[in-house]
Amino acid sequence: MDNFKPSVVHYLRAGNPCLFIPTVEDETTLAWVIDAVREVEPNSNVVSFCIWKITTGLRYYSYNGFKSKKHSLLGGRELVIALQEVERSSNPLVAIFFHVRHFLDQPVVIQQIIDTVSSARATGSTIIFIGSHVELPPELHDIVTICEPPFPTVDSLYNLFKSIAKSCEDDIKDKRLKGKSLDAMIRRAAIAAMGLTSWSAENAFALSIASTGTISLPVIQRQKEQEIKKSDVLEYVLALDQIDSVGGFRELKKWLATRKVAFQKNARDVGLPWPKGILLCGLSGCGKSLIAKAVANFLELPLLRMDMGRVYRQYVGMSEASMRTALRVVEAVSPVVLQIDEMEKGLAGAQSSGVLDSGVTARVLATLLTWRQETSYPVFIIGTVNDPTSIPAMVYRKGRFDEIWAVGLPNRTIREEIVRIHLEKRNINISNIDVNAIVDSTEKFTGAEIESCIEDSMFSAFFDGKEVNTKYILDSIAKTNPQYKSLTEEEDNLTVWMQLRARPVD
Repeated sequence: MDNFKPSVVHYLRAGNPCLFIPTVEDETTLAWVIDAVREVEPNSNVVSFCIWKITTGLRYYSYNGFKSKKHSLLGGRELVIALQEVERSSNPLVAIFFHVRHFLDQPVVIQQIIDTVSSARATGSTIIFIGSHVELPPELHDIVTICEPPFPTVDSLYNLFKSIAKSCEDDIKDKRLKGKSLDAMIRRAAIAAMGLTSWSAENAFALSIASTGTISLPVIQRQKEQEIKKSDVLEYVLALDQIDSVGGFRELKKWLATRKVAFQKNARDVGLPWPKGILLCGLSGCGKSLIAKAVANFLELPLLRMDMGRVYRQYVGMSEASMRTALRVVEAVSPVVLQIDEMEKGLAGAQSSGVLDSGVTARVLATLLTWRQETSYPVFIIGTVNDPTSIPAMVYRKGRFDEIWAVGLPNRTIREEIVRIHLEKRNINISNIDVNAIVDSTEKFTGAEIESCIEDSMFSAFFDGKEVNTKYILDSIAKTNPQYKSLTEEEDNLTVWMQLRARPVD
């Protein structure tokens, strides 16, 4: 029961008087609600049913087995009048209101919703708001319960795609797709589309046939990327870095190799859970963000980056809603790697959030951690932290991440590896370079500082019209003040923390 999420059926059985369902699929959601009402109350004569839209006003529907026979107008297009009609009902009523968010800045609408919900509680009625999203005013926070609709199942997507393929069979130019091979490809497409809404999945499947003449899994995957672009909190990152092009991280690389196989289907068959992710702790410039890209490439998964700064919004409740929306998008495009850089900045003050920001940061953090604990979707989180001492212990406790890794300053062996990687990456003739001299001169340099010195030497050599040599690089090193000189005390505190709570990456 740890992953239990209440559905409309549960809320109806509990007598919850007011729900909000965030969705853009009006008709699909309406059918879902009708099925839920039928499951809760099989006797269709007991519960009345009405729907309000700004284009039609409030209409009452008579059902025989919940198939509409006729409808009659109850209220006009005014939302307040429609709510008053529902309030006056003395019998149990399920009233659905579509897209009301534009009216929720009006005091008369807010008060009427409160009055109608109060009446619904007494009569056993349920008010259901449906729309893409809603910014609830403070007066309605405790009145409205958010109930997220489920994503389509593999079987429902399979049936949807099968009907589309049948209607578009003349457009499928790949004649090898027929019979069992076509059925198998439709099943694979349904699995690839998991996490998309029915509309998005239908569009992706039809687009794959129209654009390629076959069922293209990459086209369906790109439709998932479209979902990302709709969120200003998430960014799709093209992960081209190879894991072997990152110096060091030997223990982490070995650990990842054992986790990669867990993303295969047969891993579920033997009871292996989806890997949760890793938390990388250490000074900035030591390769934490770089290894995140390399990990996504190694796992052969798309990489999303979450901007915690964009999560926070102006009005009460919007920040938490922003986080929930972003996490729902992440689930929609899974399996995926989710990168959250410098988590301590986005969660700064979480422990004293009640004093500093009315608890917003603490609630955003709770939303993220609860989701990480409970989600059943394959999302591999890579969190990076420069100062782990500033974040609450609940962030890095076991169960949130599979492992916490300590990323320290590179030792001599790793520095040599880093130097060689960056010289080869820039097509610098290594035979002209005394690698040992450079390695000896960069003690306590971060990988980013070593890279910067090599790039600086290239500018100087190009200005002089010469090739990069050891002297140019050593001159750049001599002019660089590594960050460790100004972070002695912080580095000591970080080292102690990592020794106690983290596992070295090398």
